[in-house]
Amino acid sequence: MEINKIYNEDCLVTLGRMEDKSIDVILTSPPYNKSRASNNERALANMEVHYKGFDDAKSNTEYIEWTLARFKEFGRVLTDNGVVAYNLSYATDEMRMSELMWLVVAEVIKQGIFTLADTIVWKKKSAVPNNVSANKLTRICEFIFIFVKRQSFDTFHANKRVLSVSKTGQKIYEPFYNFIAAENNDGACEIHKATYSTSMCVQVLDRYGIRGGLVYDPFMGTGTTAIAAIESGMKYIGSEISKEYCDYAEKRIKLRISEPKMF
Repeated sequence: MEINKIYNEDCLVTLGRMEDKSIDVILTSPPYNKSRASNNERALANMEVHYKGFDDAKSNTEYIEWTLARFKEFGRVLTDNGVVAYNLSYATDEMRMSELMWLVVAEVIKQGIFTLADTIVWKKKSAVPNNVSANKLTRICEFIFIFVKRQSFDTFHANKRVLSVSKTGQKIYEPFYNFIAAENNDGACEIHKATYSTSMCVQVLDRYGIRGGLVYDPFMGTGTTAIAAIESGMKYIGSEISKEYCDYAEKRIKLRISEPKMF
């Protein structure tokens, strides 16, 4: 399979061509299923702005089944000590949708391939507000769930350096905090508003990436994960069902590659 390429197709098609244990990090932010709460014209238009060409209005059961099918393949293509960094958040203020994120995490664990090693809190400049709610907090963060293979819970790769070794041989590691402060996105993008930022992705790869290793994003969107991989000295593969997003991402990547390198 060609690397440093975004494939214009469903990620299950791309995953089906990948070799076993060929990916070091899966870093992605899937559709949040956030358009199901309302069928009015504004919500449907918003769905096209966020996830062009994708049915972002599944039932909870459908969305969980859709997720588990992809995690099954993640388990096959990820190296034994690899990491899945999965950015999810609350979708809407509706109760069923507010529960969905936690149901997804629970069902991925119950599937038996992965377990949850860590949860990173990503503080954004702005997030889904509840300023019109009398009792729900104004949200300023999202979550990055760090899934690892169950048998590798104690051995999965992280870039923590040893700071000191005690007389008894106990290693003391540098602190890797489960908190990231980063921009919402990389600036105005007229075709896709629901993007995360290169800064956020680079900070995740700082923790779990392998220089020269391979990052896969099954929902590449406008190419942010690919840009972060380049910034982190890694290779990438992406999947994206929208041809428009693929073309936009390739333009971003070419522009980044053409920029002077700072030493």
